Amino acid sequence: MIPSIKVRRSCLGLNNLTSIGGNLLIAGNEAITSLLGLDFIPLRWERFDLLISRDRFFEKGIQKFIGLLHEKSFRALADSFEGYDISLCGKMLFPDNFKQEDD
Repeated sequence: MIPSIKVRRSCLGLNNLTSIGGNLLIAGNEAITSLLGLDFIPLRWERFDLLISRDRFFEKGIQKFIGLLHEKSFRALADSFEGYDISLCGKMLFPDNFKQEDD
């Protein structure tokens, strides 16, 4: 018999899959689970890219944001969260000169 699964959304954006074999399973990210003191088992790796059109790239606000990504204080804060790889953060990547190791 397949156990019933209840799905609830929390204020942290986690989806609870409750009581499967007496265990609580939560779909979420490593940063949130580490804040809650929970074990984390990754299901897969996701990469998030920010696309900026060429005609907007040199606008003052965009350049300030990109500059922020290179500041030591930002990088230290981002490094303090578990599960995030910021090694490519703030770099320009093009399909013809970038190959992800997991591909």
